[in-house]
Order: sequence, then structure tokens, then C-alpha cells
Amino acid sequence: MKKIILYSILGVLAISLGWLTVDLSPSMRSFIKLRVIEQGPNITYYLGNGGNSGLIIGANEAVLIDTKFGSFSKKLHKSVIKKIGAKKLTIINTHYHTDHTGGNALYDGSAILSGNYGESSWLLENDVNTLPSQWIKTDTTLDLGGISIEIIPVGANHTKQDLFVYIPEENVLFTGDVYSHQTHPVIKEGSEPNIENWENTLKKFANSDRSIEQVVPGHGDLATKTDLYTAAAYFADLNLLSKKAFKRKYKRWYKLPFMATSEKNWIYIQNHNVKNP
Repeated sequence: MKKIILYSILGVLAISLGWLTVDLSPSMRSFIKLRVIEQGPNITYYLGNGGNSGLIIGANEAVLIDTKFGSFSKKLHKSVIKKIGAKKLTIINTHYHTDHTGGNALYDGSAILSGNYGESSWLLENDVNTLPSQWIKTDTTLDLGGISIEIIPVGANHTKQDLFVYIPEENVLFTGDVYSHQTHPVIKEGSEPNIENWENTLKKFANSDRSIEQVVPGHGDLATKTDLYTAAAYFADLNLLSKKAFKRKYKRWYKLPFMATSEKNWIYIQNHNVKNP
């Protein structure tokens, strides 16, 4: 009997280790593993543990971009509160998916800003205790004291009301999931994405006159302005290539076991007849 139990335990361990080896691709590991990067005294990046987050601290106030979810959001909250001390904190959600908004409720008393989803749409994705206090409809600038935050609504891309956040003094752009570094973009029909806008938004900011030295994606490692071109090309290929050619060109990408595969993306494009040649 003891041998049976021992073999059962070993079998479970073997299966678990196999799953970790096969399924945790570099992109999935980057989603789970937390990496904290301090960029000078003003900015801290919290990459992974769900959606990427960023803390910007000015002389008078602070801003947190995206709050993660579950236990990850609690770890982030502990770090943020320790860093900002008594400074006023504002939360910005780049979009309404829960891996970016799940920790909102932890910041009691803080203003929470997001794109113009409206309450009914927000609650399709989130709990009521995560609701923003302000829907951002036009470009908005926050002065934190010595450093400013530009909140830029980019409309329907990854979701129906995405936001970018730009920090001109640091030449940093936060894109949310409109750009995720070296992973498949997640195309979720219920979030009302717009593929043509998505491609055009990436091109627009890649060609922007804004000085952008650092791009903070929704998922994955820190990137550069040039990486936005690569992501735009992905959508161009989705729109223009046949399924067979697409699979051949992106064979390695196709095998990534991330949130959404390129096959699912292709099916979405076919069903919605976007730029179908």
C-alpha cells in the first residue's frame, strides 16, 4: 500500500514537472514571475505577476499604473504604500481586464482613472469594488510635482476604451495590452477590439514626434519604440496573408502557449472580415 501511495505521489510530481517544462513558455513565465526594476528615483516597474504595473513618484503626488490581481495585487500594494509614504496616490487603469484592475479596491480613498467604459461595461469584466471614480474621455495631464503624467485615450484597440500613459520627463510610454512584448496580442471578442485601429495606433506611436526611449508593455519585458513597428507588422500579416502562409511565417510564434494563440487571432480576423483580400 505504501508503495502505491509513493508511486502515486511520484506520478503527480512527474506530471507537474512536465507541465512546468512544456507549458510555461518564456512568455507565460514573464506573466507569472515578478521583476521589480527601479528607473531612478521617480519610476519603479513591476513586471509580471499579471499585467505589468508602474509607480511614478513626484515631489507632491504619485501615480500607480495598473494594480494586478489576486495575491499579486496585495504584494504590489504593500510595496507601493511603503514607497509613497504620505503622498496622495492616483490609480490609472490602462484597460478593464482584471489582471490589470483586480487590486483597485486595495487603494481606498485614491482616485481611479480609466477609459470611458461606463459602469455597465466595466462590471461585465470586474467586481463593483474596482469601479473607477473618473472615466477619461480626452487627453488629460496630471502634475505630480517635477514630473507630469499624460493620459491619452486611444479608443478601441485591445478593448473598447484603451489608454496610453506617457511621461515626457522620462521619455516613457505605458501601452497596456495594446502592446505586449514578444507575445501574441490577446484578441477577446467580448472586449470589442478593433484590429484596424490597433494596427494604426501602434504605427502612430512608432512614428510619433514624442521622445519615447522606453515602452512599458502590458506583458513581457521592457521594449523600445522600434518594437511597436514589429507589433504593427503582426497585424498587417494577420490581415493580408492566407492561413497557410501565416502559419509558415510565424511557426515559432504559433507554438507559444500563451493567453491567445495566433490561430485564434486568425479565426477572429476571418469571422470579422477585417481587410480580407
